[in-house]
Amino acid sequence: MVVEAMAAGRATLVTESGRWVAIRPTGRTANGLSFTVLDDLATVARYFS
Repeated sequence: MVVEAMAAGRATLVTESGRWVAIRPTGRTANGLSFTVLDDLATVARYFS
């Protein structure tokens, strides 16, 4: 899935609570995928608080 997201240049992250976050993959790390959040950061921050 990481390779597909990198090739597409965009992906959707789904949180455990079922919220959807648009992301742009920026690279691969030893732990997985690094990315930039494309949605409103203030809104996304509330998903994790």
